Amino acid sequence: MKCIIPIAGLGTRLLPFSKVIPKSMLPVHDKPCVQWIVEELEAAGIRDIIFVYSKGQELVEEYFSEHSWYDDELLKRGKHKEAEYLKKIRNLATFHFVRQEEQKGDGHAILQAKELFDDEESFLVIFGDCLYTGENAIERIIQLNKKVERTIVAVQEINPNDVSHYGIIEPHEEIDDFIINTFVEKPTPEEAPSNLAIIGRYLLTKNIWKYLEKENSGSGEIRLIDALNLMHKDEEIHGTKLNGTWLDTGTLEGLQRAGNMLKKL
Repeated sequence: MKCIIPIAGLGTRLLPFSKVIPKSMLPVHDKPCVQWIVEELEAAGIRDIIFVYSKGQELVEEYFSEHSWYDDELLKRGKHKEAEYLKKIRNLATFHFVRQEEQKGDGHAILQAKELFDDEESFLVIFGDCLYTGENAIERIIQLNKKVERTIVAVQEINPNDVSHYGIIEPHEEIDDFIINTFVEKPTPEEAPSNLAIIGRYLLTKNIWKYLEKENSGSGEIRLIDALNLMHKDEEIHGTKLNGTWLDTGTLEGLQRAGNMLKKL
């Protein structure tokens, strides 16, 4: 199974760092943020990864896929241990890189990778600023997909006062694995149907493509949450509630919190 990691956002909440460093490459404890995700996927047996990136984020491709002058310099200086570590990073998966020429929403970013899939493939999506620890969320959603053969969305309970920052779902039942009734993007606490937030981990079936191809956001963007709302009118979408630790690294405070948390592991 392949995984798409969209990393094309500007990262404005992380300025000024993100002007020159892709937010996915900012350090979380001892490695770039996105490397934690790649290692999470590798631990779940996923070794086919597609990065969707935009202008100014070529550093990600250099980091994961290229033997560069730096590797040669390490070897020349006898730094074999360090060179071997960089080689290990490159070998975590087979990496593909797709450029999003225009930033027209997360759903648009996912669509840029469509040609890398056949007509019957399901696939994973993980957003590049969402880390997770405490349990393997990828294994969990793959297992549920095998059971119900539907699109799966991973969620977690959050403070009800924070719902306006995230995509929120309404579960059909108050159990760990359930059918999702609806999706709401960044509702107010009064409007939110629950405090279950989407944690940036999805397993999408092949049917998602036709919903993504509809420009269904009032802003003109193509957004995954809008596509899911259309999809669930035609077929069941399932959610699974996780109990690990979700680390949102999209802000400086979140990046620091994630570093402190992962340093303890």
